Amino acid sequence: MPSLNDLSQRHGVVDRRQGQYLCFPDICLTESGRLVAVYREMDRHFKATRRCMLACVSDDMGATWSEPLVLNDRGGHCPRLSVHGQVLRCIVDCPASLHESRDNGETWESVPAKGLTHGIPDRILRLDHTAGQGEDTGETWLSTAHLHRGTSAWPPIGQPPTEAMCFASQDQGRTWKPLSVMSLVPCLTLCEGSMVQLGNGHILALFRENSHVFEPMYALTSRDFGATWSEPIPTTLLGHRPCLGLTRDGRLLATFRNVGPDHGTAAWLGTVEELLNPDQEYWVHGLTPLYRDDNSGSPRLTPEGLLLDSTGQDSPGPDCAVFYCLRPLTDPARAKAELTLRMQCLEGEAESCGLRFGVWWRIGPDRIRPEIKGARSLKLPQGQVNELRLSYDQGVLTLRVNGRKKRDYTLDPARVERRAIILGSLSRTQKNRGKSLWQEITLHIHEPGLGREYQYIWNAAHGLPDARARAGILELRNDRQAIGADFGYSGWVETGPGEFFCVYHHGAGHEPDYRPGYSSHVAWTRFVAGDFAL
Repeated sequence: MPSLNDLSQRHGVVDRRQGQYLCFPDICLTESGRLVAVYREMDRHFKATRRCMLACVSDDMGATWSEPLVLNDRGGHCPRLSVHGQVLRCIVDCPASLHESRDNGETWESVPAKGLTHGIPDRILRLDHTAGQGEDTGETWLSTAHLHRGTSAWPPIGQPPTEAMCFASQDQGRTWKPLSVMSLVPCLTLCEGSMVQLGNGHILALFRENSHVFEPMYALTSRDFGATWSEPIPTTLLGHRPCLGLTRDGRLLATFRNVGPDHGTAAWLGTVEELLNPDQEYWVHGLTPLYRDDNSGSPRLTPEGLLLDSTGQDSPGPDCAVFYCLRPLTDPARAKAELTLRMQCLEGEAESCGLRFGVWWRIGPDRIRPEIKGARSLKLPQGQVNELRLSYDQGVLTLRVNGRKKRDYTLDPARVERRAIILGSLSRTQKNRGKSLWQEITLHIHEPGLGREYQYIWNAAHGLPDARARAGILELRNDRQAIGADFGYSGWVETGPGEFFCVYHHGAGHEPDYRPGYSSHVAWTRFVAGDFAL
């Protein structure tokens, strides 16, 4: 994908201090041209013992920033900023609060946001009831937020189910009422939504999906100002905490934590139709740290197929990992799927070659073994490309090699562990040096409970498996060596026509003093619309 990661002049720091975990920022541009950022300060990400909410300003478009001002010295979680004329409004949870500034962020007044019972709210959306020739019923503000219902995990998602709620306020954010539940699909964990009102009056919302199986973000639409919502629509993007908005030329822009295999902060620019993905396409995402544009690294396209080769590395580790995520199963208890591969493991360490389909499968030059207790290795013909066909039918897993049935395995179908489909390395960090050849991939998924049929066909003549994601997503900053909690929550503003300024939290996992869960600072990146075509 086009990347700004190595362009140092595009990046900077809003706030970075030793011993402080600075995270979850948002940003706005005031009428006077000042940038205002809000964010959270903690001592660590998990089980923090102290937390506060901060704001700072820049009068030179991000080159320098003021000392932070405390909005709440004992709380605050994930803030979102909105500009309403000369008033800046920051809505935040834990506790539910509204912070307002009428002097360009110099001072702030805080009031409770009564009735906002759910967490991680979106930017305040001031409805235009006249858009699309609707009836003007007075000023209404909307936000979306979510919470987990219950404490017991629902097996297909591995956690308590979420409730995404659309909240409405008619007294400028002092009180909020639940307007509508936005989604009730039991096998999806939709949360951290972001909403925008389109020119026709419809509302478009983009949600994180939290099952951690490489489900894409989902979009929902409302034609009645948030009273009712469409069924969730799978997009092509894999992300957390999206920040969705309209650009000056009428397109959509979203920034988000990239939770494809190669982590970082990313952006997407396109039309409503492209986001709503009418063909139900899924963009395969890959982790390929040794890839080179001149086709000299790994993966490498050869006349024989796609070669994954990390044997030239001095030792196993993060640079050796190469894997691709395919569309997962969404409803494993009722789904049927078939994955057919033509491939060969040429050599490698124990974690260098395999796949996930129902369970993990380890593949060596002459054997394949499922990670199932008591299961034995099955022989593969050596020195040739083999056809591996795996089928999944509501928990029954079958392996065929070169057309011959090898074994059936019966699994508990209603579990989140059945859903992800991954090809390549089994480990990001250890025993992952190896060499394998991949010629063809075919995946068919039948989801009767969702009314969905999905098919993916790839061979080496099509180019890299993740070519669509590489072309359609802009990487603002890579953070593949940080844990997922330490990067990527973001906000953006358009500072000029087609010119954007994005703030996000960044763990800098490649730095020697990085500590997972303890290292994060607030960074920024400038980008322009033309960067998406790099």
